[in-house]
Amino acid sequence: MKIKTRDVTVLAVAVALMFALTPILVPIGLFLVPVLFVAILYGWKIGAVAGLLFGLVSLMYAFTIPLNFVAVAFQEAPWIAIVPRIFVGAFAALAFAGFRKLFRDKNGKAKNRFTQVLPYSLAASVGVLTNTTLVVTSMVLAVPNAAHGDVTVLIGVPTMLIAGAIEFVSMNVIMPILCITVGRALKAGEFTPRKIMREREAMEKGIVAEAGIDCPNEESETEKETTQHDIGF
Repeated sequence: MKIKTRDVTVLAVAVALMFALTPILVPIGLFLVPVLFVAILYGWKIGAVAGLLFGLVSLMYAFTIPLNFVAVAFQEAPWIAIVPRIFVGAFAALAFAGFRKLFRDKNGKAKNRFTQVLPYSLAASVGVLTNTTLVVTSMVLAVPNAAHGDVTVLIGVPTMLIAGAIEFVSMNVIMPILCITVGRALKAGEFTPRKIMREREAMEKGIVAEAGIDCPNEESETEKETTQHDIGF
């Protein structure tokens, strides 16, 4: 897997958002936003790494700010905070790629506005369902008696399922808006550096040609770069 500067930058920003927003997003059930956003826009490999990093961040908060029985369960079985989140990022990205291809015509274009937005919602749904299913199941099987006060994991299962249902609905609304809006901005800005590089190289070649020096016609390394995951516009 070739690591590009852009990928490192995206992951760094995602991790910064996780650290900053996790205490805010967890109580309102939106803590998967950074993972799903990165996974949908940049593919399953980057999504899996983002999920791993989010798992590590959530584990850190479980030890430093144990607010509920979920944090206690993470303390007793740290892998529950990490492993399911890797699958969240990977599965959401793969679902987006699959549904996007399913709802495209022979020319690779969305059939209508609805089918253009639908893959984002479905990918978010897959991510939320993966997280809820794997985390809740793992906690019930591995640490059913982990407790915060009088509330154990078994007693808290209905609460986790309700929180998952709320997150399921909210992610279906938020992720299409976020991914489409920010995705367009990222894709629009993606070509600016390349354009500048091409103009600079053309200018340099012109200067060399005027000086009478042979200049091999080599393709710019910048032009060889390809986007790993098409945003879909």
